[in-house]
Amino acid sequence: MAAQPTPAHPATMLAEVQAKASDQPSDSALPEPLFRTQRLLARPLHPQDAESSQRACAPASITRYMSLAFSHPYTLEHSVAWIAMQKDAPHNNLALTTSSDPATVIGGIGLKPGADIQSHTGEVGYWLSEAHQGQGMMQEALAGFVEWTFLHRTGNGGHVEQVSLPGRARKTRLFAAVFAENVASMRVLERCGFVREGVQRGQVVTRYGEVMDLHLFGLGKGEWEERRKGREQ
Repeated sequence: MAAQPTPAHPATMLAEVQAKASDQPSDSALPEPLFRTQRLLARPLHPQDAESSQRACAPASITRYMSLAFSHPYTLEHSVAWIAMQKDAPHNNLALTTSSDPATVIGGIGLKPGADIQSHTGEVGYWLSEAHQGQGMMQEALAGFVEWTFLHRTGNGGHVEQVSLPGRARKTRLFAAVFAENVASMRVLERCGFVREGVQRGQVVTRYGEVMDLHLFGLGKGEWEERRKGREQ
């Protein structure tokens, strides 16, 4: 289960893995979580995550509704390359683990930041292993990610900035694009306050040759804040 966006094209990842290979040893301490939910931790990726990430991404169902950039079969080599590309801040793509087992990746969540006149926006993407689907975990992770993004995330991956500078703008709008048959992902977005904003008819072709509509969802920070106040009352 996943929404867009997805990792860089496998060919790009493999070409850059040597140039961007992590200098962080695989036995170094795991990064501290950037946010927590009731059952989950979300933290930067670490070299030791390669095997558990690859296992979780291996089933065809995980990549069915992703772009072709997310390779299938998803090999250990792909996983190592992707993690090496994520070693530096800002950490736009995070590993999801359970609180009880922070060393095992069960999913991922992140955003593709907008640029130029869209620098205040970000396209959300996520996925979750088959074994952990159907338990409300993805909704929990997305809700936590939205709160962290709107309230705490900064362009340089550091502490909350008091001054907004070009290229480092705080995000005030998130959006996602979902394949028409990926109903589960749409439900996750809607339960987290995202609004269906339109449909691009026949916009995408799956890796299996199926032509599908692309459903667009969006959530502004103001909308999210109003929704949050309503829940607190």
